Amino acid sequence: MIVLSIKKIQIQKGIHWGKAPVATVLLIVISCLLYFGHQAKDEVKYQEATDFYLNSDLFKMEYPRYSSYLYRTERSTDAQHVEQQYKGKEFQSITQLMSIDTGFAKHLKEKGTTFWSAREYSQWQALKEKAYAVVSSISAVQFGLIPSHNTPLTFITHQFLHVNLIHLMGTILFLLLLGVPIELALGTGRTFIIYLISGISGGLVYSLAIR
Repeated sequence: MIVLSIKKIQIQKGIHWGKAPVATVLLIVISCLLYFGHQAKDEVKYQEATDFYLNSDLFKMEYPRYSSYLYRTERSTDAQHVEQQYKGKEFQSITQLMSIDTGFAKHLKEKGTTFWSAREYSQWQALKEKAYAVVSSISAVQFGLIPSHNTPLTFITHQFLHVNLIHLMGTILFLLLLGVPIELALGTGRTFIIYLISGISGGLVYSLAIR
């Protein structure tokens, strides 16, 4: 179907082979720069944040509240998964989830005084600020889609993030096979707009689906 649609575009619009696929190349370059640049440091940052959580009292303070928070926000599948990880002593995996869950951090900030003493709450705030200094610079937090922390900008920037090299290569292959002929037929401006609108739409569906 996709091939047929592209051929239909080619017939209706005609391909101008003399024009360079600027939008396609630009999308690939931006994705590569972000992946090999900013995202290349994420693994170290994740480990740094995880170590801080586990070596301080943050994990002990937050985990008992995390499972109930997930159930309360209708994320029962995530809650059950986290509980299984805890039984398997996969504390690092749980810590990575908690550390980037900005909705959970907001919940603790607003409700923390209801289940912690004033001293414990102050201790948690001090530790959380230190942890967030690292977490906030992680690509998934800074540019990714987190339903409780989305901004108009992240609906655009998330489109250029990639989980791993295979994900990035898949995007590049998709753009080369489909993006180039579409851009040659429709033009640079339209192709770029279509790509961004598709990504924004996908981001909205994802955010609504996991709320």
